[in-house]
Amino acid sequence: MKWKFNGSFWLPLCCGLAAAIAALYLLQLYLQRQLQQAPLPLDLPAEQLEVVVANRPLSAGSELTPAWLSLRRVNAVGLASDHIRAEHAASLFGRLLEHPVAQGQPLQWLHLAPQQQNRFSDLLLEGQRAFTLLPGIEQSHAGLLRLGDKVDLVALEEPSLEVIESGVTVLAVDGQWEFSDAATERSVTLAISVEKMALVERAQRSGKLQLWLRSAGDSKPLSVTRRQTQWIVGGRMEEANEWRGFEPSVEPLSQRALTEGVWR
Repeated sequence: MKWKFNGSFWLPLCCGLAAAIAALYLLQLYLQRQLQQAPLPLDLPAEQLEVVVANRPLSAGSELTPAWLSLRRVNAVGLASDHIRAEHAASLFGRLLEHPVAQGQPLQWLHLAPQQQNRFSDLLLEGQRAFTLLPGIEQSHAGLLRLGDKVDLVALEEPSLEVIESGVTVLAVDGQWEFSDAATERSVTLAISVEKMALVERAQRSGKLQLWLRSAGDSKPLSVTRRQTQWIVGGRMEEANEWRGFEPSVEPLSQRALTEGVWR
């Protein structure tokens, strides 16, 4: 059986296929154009947080100050979980960095060195300095001085006696500023006012410095007077000086000198 070409059948079929292919191509172009012209979906506004940032490069070991830190609002997305918020900025002053921080980088708690509790310097008041000396048995009261004791610093220089400072606190014994049974009092550290540092240093170097232990409840400053006694022995006048402490009086010094023979 032989097939015979029938133009009336194949021609419409080929035209239909061509039209379908053209339609698919045009549809694809239309969809691409529509996708390109369609507006992009709006992103939701990201949360903004006010955090502490470094306003200059900071190296490890730096002590944080207000001049080195700033507050900045940043996108919460991508922010470290241990970031430091603005309300905690004041607690950073005086803290040390354990890791370097780049300029503009938000600070994290892991950047900070562990906070030291009860620093030795916290025991000092404004205007005080720690002064360590190596007292002898007489100066240290046979090794019985303890933390928190109050002593008067006196320079014994014959024929004078000078009270350098009263009510000085013992800060440390043998380099230990916490109570310990192991202290043998090889050294004593005192809290001394800045104005008296030179006098204490001079008295220590000359070997004239004395520590006079005072009562824990005694807050009166020490004042020392010289009492001069005269008498005649075998037709010759003898004199003797006696040092004693007394409480300051409102009575004029001249009157006290007349009645008691006391001179400063």
